[in-house]
Amino acid sequence: MPPKVRLSSGTRLLVGPMVRGGLGPLSSVLVLLALPLASASFMREQDFAVWAIFNTVVTLATTIDFGGAAYVMAALPSAKSPASVIYRSARHSAYGSLTVGAIAAAVWPLYVMSGGAGAWGVAEGLAAIAAITVAAALRSLIIVVANAALVVRKNALRDTLLIGHSVAVCGIGVGLAAYFASAWALPTAWLASMTVFSAVGFVAVRQIAAVHRFAPGGDDMEASSRGWASKRTATAVLRGLLMNADRWILGSVAGASVLATYEVIWRIASAPRVVATSITTALIGTSAAVKSNGHKALLGLLNKASNITAWAVAIGVIGSAIVYALSVHLGLAAGASATLWMVLVTASAADGLTSPLTTLSLGLGRPGFDLPYLSLTCGSAGLLWVLAIALAAPSLVAYGTSAVWIAGSALYVLRGPRRVTYS
Repeated sequence: MPPKVRLSSGTRLLVGPMVRGGLGPLSSVLVLLALPLASASFMREQDFAVWAIFNTVVTLATTIDFGGAAYVMAALPSAKSPASVIYRSARHSAYGSLTVGAIAAAVWPLYVMSGGAGAWGVAEGLAAIAAITVAAALRSLIIVVANAALVVRKNALRDTLLIGHSVAVCGIGVGLAAYFASAWALPTAWLASMTVFSAVGFVAVRQIAAVHRFAPGGDDMEASSRGWASKRTATAVLRGLLMNADRWILGSVAGASVLATYEVIWRIASAPRVVATSITTALIGTSAAVKSNGHKALLGLLNKASNITAWAVAIGVIGSAIVYALSVHLGLAAGASATLWMVLVTASAADGLTSPLTTLSLGLGRPGFDLPYLSLTCGSAGLLWVLAIALAAPSLVAYGTSAVWIAGSALYVLRGPRRVTYS
């Protein structure tokens, strides 16, 4: 039986692991968020609108990972062969990227027919999607290895992988956007950077295997990889739709100008969500260790993590407000509505507050815990999207999606804690 973990030391002791575990991914995502903001000024609205569509493919292909990134953290401590767990997790992640690429390739011709792609043709768009798909598959290894590094406490290696590949993508992407002023900057930057850093990832697997220490007591985690993958894939698909389908609909219903402005504001408003999801990664391992202490211990851990996350979300909102004001001043968000930013940032904050609950459920071996909430939220948003297309009403997409997300997040946060800690 694993040793019991005492929680009486208070919330402050939890801040350190959460912040240390989140610095790498937070820095990585913030750098990637800067990429569209820095590149927008170099491109025409139509080119940036296509960039926004390609960016949704990047987002989906790098997040729908068949559960590999979370699975490696849960399975690695009890793995007798760490390299096999890492490569198995990376394969799960890569399959997700390839699936997204195939779906995007199937949808792209329809998007071209709608007129949203402007001068971009079918063949050129499919080539760009193929480059993004390969890049996302290569990135799968990087993310899985980075999470494995967190498990074995090689934080420097983890931060190097996460921040390094993001800086490379951002630097190359902005440089290409400035020189060519084309949406091709995005897939080219991703493919070049991931080719280099995936090679670094292969080398890092050996370093992790060398310091890994087998901890008996969790062999069932390795045997459950398929069930884990299917549930995390389902949740990733639903979240991916909620976070990206609005761009495709806006592009076809409202045109390039509206989509380009919406993309900039959405990225700025996503700061609270980014901060929250980044700092809660460490809870996977912590909740697994506390599991044997029972309901009260888990609920205490969740409450402490939720308090820390709430402060982080507040900081994210403040940061988003500052960046929004600067963007309006510099003309990057010209014509953007302050009301739209407020609605989007509220939805982002609400989603961020769900992060501790979802992450804790992963550590408890419940990868599908958030599926009912996401299904209800995505289903409600889908009805709004159909209505928006039928009525040619872009405001239903922009405001309705956020309203549904806020309501769904509130329901999840209110009802979820007791369900997950008593199970």
